[in-house]
Amino acid sequence: MLNTHQLSISQAAKVANVARSTLYNNYINKGRISVSETVDGEKYIDASEVARVFNKIKAQEPIQKLVQDERDKLIVELEASNERLKFSLMVANDEVSKQAKREDFLQKTVISLSHRLTHQDSSDTGNNTVDNASNTAKNTPRSGVLSRFIKWLV
Repeated sequence: MLNTHQLSISQAAKVANVARSTLYNNYINKGRISVSETVDGEKYIDASEVARVFNKIKAQEPIQKLVQDERDKLIVELEASNERLKFSLMVANDEVSKQAKREDFLQKTVISLSHRLTHQDSSDTGNNTVDNASNTAKNTPRSGVLSRFIKWLV
């Protein structure tokens, strides 16, 4: 990220009131203005260079306004991104809550079915209870996940 005394090529062109191509062709390529590079490889022109070459003694005012405008734009973008992330998090939390409720319901259903099978086993009068439960599960028309689970149990 550039500091307030470092201008990107585009920023320098705006401050100098020339086109970016003009800045390159007439000033940078001819060595009239020096370009430096950040450690990240981002090219910049020092604000003092713009003031020197273009005789803009008051170059700091447009530079500061340009930097502030870019900061304001970045803040707006970050706030929008933050709102999108908050919404995504809210949706994800809602989904987790729904899944937790569903899991709780399924656990209670499994416990209830286990109790029913246990109760049926103890009340059986000598018949093979596993076969009875199996026949009941197989002969009763069921659909969905619960029926597959019951069939799996037996």
